[in-house]
Amino acid sequence: MSHTPAPWYAKRKTQGDYEHLYICHDDPMLSCIVADLHSPTLKAADGTVTTNARKRDDAALICAAPDLLGKLDELAGWARDHDAGEAGRAAADALARLVEGADKAMAAARGDTSIRLPGQWTVERKVQSDYEHLYVCEETPTVARIVADLHCPVSKHADGRVTTRLDKLSNASLIANAPCLAAALEAIVDWACEHTGPRDPGSPHDLLVAARDLLALARGRVAVEGAVEMGADDLRAIGLM
Repeated sequence: MSHTPAPWYAKRKTQGDYEHLYICHDDPMLSCIVADLHSPTLKAADGTVTTNARKRDDAALICAAPDLLGKLDELAGWARDHDAGEAGRAAADALARLVEGADKAMAAARGDTSIRLPGQWTVERKVQSDYEHLYVCEETPTVARIVADLHCPVSKHADGRVTTRLDKLSNASLIANAPCLAAALEAIVDWACEHTGPRDPGSPHDLLVAARDLLALARGRVAVEGAVEMGADDLRAIGLM
């Protein structure tokens, strides 16, 4: 099964001493929550709750992940067909390496767990009581920082086995490789901007503009709905209790 389709967006909620940035979508056939980015609330003296800046940046990148994959696929396809010889041997070789890197990033985002890439986040699976969690983590020299939590009720079989929902696995792979997709897309965009012009035959100018806008969104600030206190009924409604 493929990942949950775009668009993804962030919805901000507070529950007690914790703040959640829920990555959501509107597909009526699937759970509305893709992932949960949670952290202790940051409360000002006047009671205002502000969002952890790092979590907000993570949410921006994750919300853009499905579109990053699609745009990279488009631009890598152009790069494969592009005659880079006119730019010189060194530039042509550089583009070939960028396409190879893009192919690896896309394969990893689509679930190839054998691929290891710089900047890639990891996925750890844990079962706690009746819930299963896929934790997307950033490995640091001192600790593994939890970036996002993809959770759902466990799928138990008669023989006691617990299996992971395929859409959750696909979403976790995509999210874990979002940094790599952004880096690969930016690298090909930079090459194309340096070695092609908007008036060149077969120019990917419109695609480059769209890719630049997407990268700005992924590395900027994502709009989230205002903080709202969540009660037990709210949590049950979205499947968290």
